[in-house]
Amino acid sequence: MFSLVIAFLIAFIDQIIKLVVTNFIKPLGTLNVIPNVLNFTYAENTGAAFGILKNHRYFFIIMSIILIAAFLYFIVFKKVNDKFFMVAATLILGGGIGNFIDRIFLGYVVDYIELSFFKPICNFADYCISIGSFLLIIYIIFRYQRSDEKGKNLEEKID
Repeated sequence: MFSLVIAFLIAFIDQIIKLVVTNFIKPLGTLNVIPNVLNFTYAENTGAAFGILKNHRYFFIIMSIILIAAFLYFIVFKKVNDKFFMVAATLILGGGIGNFIDRIFLGYVVDYIELSFFKPICNFADYCISIGSFLLIIYIIFRYQRSDEKGKNLEEKID
């Protein structure tokens, strides 16, 4: 249950930051934070990462519901004991909920983090999802295989 609290805290922090950005950065357009490195630039993203699949709001809402439900299932009902998996799932769930709230109530996701060396404008939730997804891939490649070598598979670890 600790993971659920953290996931909802991530979503809450994401929404607070987006509220501040909408109220203070949107009127400015861009706020230079670290010259030639970091700007806060208000953007409305109707697509997914990197702006792909623009204007497919209901597709993203349905996919978000499915993924949020899947991670909730693993966190609440399967009670996975692997902390590495739980960190990954918590980050993905929290970020997913944050962006889901935007899609439901605004019809787009508020983005604002603009790095000079990484062109797409993203948000806190996007980075949580990205880091969580990276950790999940690492888990699947290295930790899940290591469990198989010991004679255990994911189902045995979960039950």
